[in-house]
Amino acid sequence: MAAPEDFALFCAAEYSRMVRALSLYCGSREAAEDATQEALIRACERWKKVAVMRSPAGWVFRVATNHVHSQYRRSRMAARVLANISRETDAGPDIDQLIVLRQAVAALPRRQRQALVLRHTFAMSVDEAAEVMGISSSAVRSLTHRAVSTLRVQLRLDGFDDVAEAHDAQ
Repeated sequence: MAAPEDFALFCAAEYSRMVRALSLYCGSREAAEDATQEALIRACERWKKVAVMRSPAGWVFRVATNHVHSQYRRSRMAARVLANISRETDAGPDIDQLIVLRQAVAALPRRQRQALVLRHTFAMSVDEAAEVMGISSSAVRSLTHRAVSTLRVQLRLDGFDDVAEAHDAQ
């Protein structure tokens, strides 16, 4: 059975953004692509219901993050991600900064990571992120604030004072 045309348009519009967000969320592009594809398969199977939701992308993100958590539990993917990161350290300063940022985000508690990615990568409003996460808007604001504060401290500790100060100035 072929996917509906509006689903194909949805996939074309959201796939890259979803993979980028999930790469930041879980620290691995490979895991992000796998989770995105799995979530999109599930969305296709339920497209009539998903299409009319307030945030189909939010639903797909939530399904994808659930998939990531299942994969981590089953295969201890964290060890492989760390091994991949250590191999990438020879790539240069820009890659090094990206790796440090991914590690810092990956070290955040799960709910803080989720709020941060929804708000800053998906550019969702506080209310949209709250709906996706199934929590109050004030909880999303609190989680996001704690995540950003933790990242500022961590980035300074890792020698990225200029990055942290630039963010503080905003």
